[in-house]
Amino acid sequence: MDAKDVAWSDVFEWKKAVELGVVLMIIMCQTGANSIFYYSSTIFGFAGFDDAILGTVIVNGVLCSVTVLSAYLVDKMGRKTLLMGGTQTMFVALVTLSATMWFGDSLGEAQGAIAVLAVILFVMGWGIGLGAVAWVVMAEIIPTHIRSKAYSLFVSVMWLNSFLIGMCD
Repeated sequence: MDAKDVAWSDVFEWKKAVELGVVLMIIMCQTGANSIFYYSSTIFGFAGFDDAILGTVIVNGVLCSVTVLSAYLVDKMGRKTLLMGGTQTMFVALVTLSATMWFGDSLGEAQGAIAVLAVILFVMGWGIGLGAVAWVVMAEIIPTHIRSKAYSLFVSVMWLNSFLIGMCD
């Protein structure tokens, strides 16, 4: 079957796989990654960096590095291990970041450094887990002949969620 001949009804015949792909995209967006990426320069500025844009460069450098690491580890450690480990790391980082912001002034100058470390830890967890492995899982559960159309649905769900999160932040 040629990719041009694939109808949306063909995609939705794979109901469980499509549902899993959509849920993975929603989870990927709803974890807080967008907020971290949108506000990383603000957080780094808050931490005392004179050039807050440096924070964005650091965040993207870390993300790139752990994504490459994830590509290497995905077959060695397994998808579930990376997804679960990454998600647990993200959770710890967000709890740390939230506590840092909550206790604020009582932490003194350490507040900024702790916030930056929490952001970097979050980015590491996201990049090694959901940010990379979700795409691998979706590629494996969707048959090749419908993959391009299914991925267009997944990417649309991801961008719609990103838009909604951006409007609410």
